[in-house]
Amino acid sequence: MVPTCFRTVTRILFFLVSSIALLSLSLPLIADSNAEKRAGETEQFIQEIEQLPIGREALLLEQDDIAELLSRNISLLKKELGALERLVQSEKSQRNSNSHWQAISKQKDLVNRLSLSKASLLKLSQNEVREKYTAYGRDAVQLVKLEAKIIKIESLIWLNREIRLFSNFSDTIGKVLIGLIISILKLIAAAYILTLWLRNVPRFFHLSSQRELDDNWRTIKKLSPYLEKIAAPLGWFLFLSLLISLLQDLMLLDAIKYAQPAVTGCIIAIASYRLCATWLDIHGSDDQNARKQLNKKSLFMLIRITALTYVVLKTISFSLYEGAIYYWSQQLMIVFIFIEIIRVIRLWRPFVFEGASNLPSVPSYVAWSLTQKEHLLISPIASVLCMIHLSILRAQTILFTHLSKYDFFKQIIAYFFSIEVIKQTIEERQKHNLAKMNQEETFKFVLPGQADSYLIESYGQQQLDDLCSHVLKPVPAMTVVTCERGCGMTTFLRRLVVRSSNKQSLYIDCPHGGLTELIKQLSLEIGLSEDSSEGEFVQALRKAESRYLFCIDNSQRLVSPKVNGISSLIKFINIIRRGRGNHGVVLGLEQSAWRFVERARGERLILDRMLRLPRWTEEQLTELMKSRINTDEQYAIHFDDLKIPKQWDDQELDEVAKAQNGFFRILWNYSDGNPSVALRFFRMSLFKDIEKKRVVARIFKAPEDKGLELLPKPMLAVLRAIVQLELASAEELSECTQLSYIEVLNTLRFFQNRGFITMIDDKAKISDHWYRFVTNTLHNQHLLVK
Repeated sequence: MVPTCFRTVTRILFFLVSSIALLSLSLPLIADSNAEKRAGETEQFIQEIEQLPIGREALLLEQDDIAELLSRNISLLKKELGALERLVQSEKSQRNSNSHWQAISKQKDLVNRLSLSKASLLKLSQNEVREKYTAYGRDAVQLVKLEAKIIKIESLIWLNREIRLFSNFSDTIGKVLIGLIISILKLIAAAYILTLWLRNVPRFFHLSSQRELDDNWRTIKKLSPYLEKIAAPLGWFLFLSLLISLLQDLMLLDAIKYAQPAVTGCIIAIASYRLCATWLDIHGSDDQNARKQLNKKSLFMLIRITALTYVVLKTISFSLYEGAIYYWSQQLMIVFIFIEIIRVIRLWRPFVFEGASNLPSVPSYVAWSLTQKEHLLISPIASVLCMIHLSILRAQTILFTHLSKYDFFKQIIAYFFSIEVIKQTIEERQKHNLAKMNQEETFKFVLPGQADSYLIESYGQQQLDDLCSHVLKPVPAMTVVTCERGCGMTTFLRRLVVRSSNKQSLYIDCPHGGLTELIKQLSLEIGLSEDSSEGEFVQALRKAESRYLFCIDNSQRLVSPKVNGISSLIKFINIIRRGRGNHGVVLGLEQSAWRFVERARGERLILDRMLRLPRWTEEQLTELMKSRINTDEQYAIHFDDLKIPKQWDDQELDEVAKAQNGFFRILWNYSDGNPSVALRFFRMSLFKDIEKKRVVARIFKAPEDKGLELLPKPMLAVLRAIVQLELASAEELSECTQLSYIEVLNTLRFFQNRGFITMIDDKAKISDHWYRFVTNTLHNQHLLVK
């Protein structure tokens, strides 16, 4: 009985031992099978995520589907991360196993791909789904813990890898020695190039900003100070980027790739601060040094926090992609940015409140802010409100200033100005507070032009330089300068005579008598008698030892708008050319007369060169108006009670200066850039304030030009002839217009009755009061080119 029981127990024990041995041998195979199954499931899921639509098509995805995919992603990520953790924990017993390290690398790559898929799904998610995993709820906290665990495990993997590489360093150094030497040589070459760059490039741009360059290189000169400041940061950025790219390929230094965002962020921050500081130094005024330093400090603080935000978020997205930790860090950096902005606002608080308190009028919320500037908690909010108001005013000023560069915008503004001033003038006239001044008295307040009057040198400077380069050379030169009557032709020609610095440069005002009288005057100027003939004048020019330069003003008196009307001009040109030599002639022609010459000659060459003087800009005309105002207190003109619309340019000016500039803008618009017409209207705008007993500026009464547009063409032709001849008799007008003498007389009587013309010694001249409107009408009727 005993042997039978013993055999039974022996069989049972043998069966158990065999089962345990078989199970121990089959467990690795089962684990490998499960791992392969899990890896296949993960690969299939990743491919499913990669096939999701992007761009606008991604908007068609249902948020429920994205939520389900995110849940599956996180579940798979936990499983794969657990498998990676087990591999890392078992690494100590298999430190020298290459197959084990390959398994860790493969599993780590799988975890990274799942993290990238998670980041892609979070980008596609919206509202509730994204807040569920990125806000501060339970799911978000678990996801943060999971990502923190990923960081921990990857750090252990990196540390174990470095220890493993360091222990095998002596065995592997021979394999990478050549690559290491090549990398060192590259770094030496890069360091040498960096040294040359830092030594020469900033100095080159510094010298470029100092030297005189042509117009084609003017942009380079303006950019040189900025390029000088960013040359060094740019050189360091290129060098450090190359250094990181070389070192990350070496053993034990592959983690240096995470320093790339820090290098990029710091270099961009330094370059940005240098550019802004340079702009402040160039465009800032020296009398506001405290504000300039505060600007630099504010820029430094804002650029510093922006660079820190970039480095933190870029580094996190570089290692963990845009997961829960990324969004938490993003919100934390927003808080830091908000705190830094509050600090900047506190720095600017004294300047902001001072600027707002100096404004003549402020809205109610700014007035409330000024009362709360000492409050500890409300003062930041009050500062922000004042800053918003000042920023709006500044933006309006910048926009207004840029738009004011265009004439059409200035004309629109001047139109609105004139409407307001006309309303004020009408109201005061109805109250009988204003009395008209006579013309002679107005010249005491607005002085006439004299030889020693203030010169607006900016007008026609480019044309004068061009003309001097042509007519002051020792070669024959014959040039015509044309502009509208009253735009400064006489002053321009006198400036040319002064510029030549030659006693033989002569200014001559062409007489009304035409060519004969002009030859007599020229003969007297070169030392001949008044009765000298044309031949004697030509011989004198040929025998002259020095070069003459004749600047002949009002040369339109040699032109008549009729058949063969330019014969006197052609004859004069031929006389000068017969004189041979290197003499020069500059003819100043009124614009309408020159247009007639162009139509008469067609494409046939008559002169060497033609220059056209531009219209006066608003700034030039304003400067001229101010220079003509009498500075004597007895003849002061008051603008202080002149009501004009609000202006956003020239905020630093007081209200009187703004009113004065606005009034001059109206004059510039009415005169169409003609200073003579503007001065005429300026004098017409002076009135005596009976109540205050002083002279004030109000809008002039503009002529009604509707009747001009309705005149028949023959009458308009007479007006055109008077404009072209400047001063015309009835006989000349009859010859130019082909109208009978009686018709011309009746037309002149009609014009004189309405004030269109004034008669001087039986010769008609366009009235100064009507000149602008007559030329506008003729231009609109295509009878005259302005």
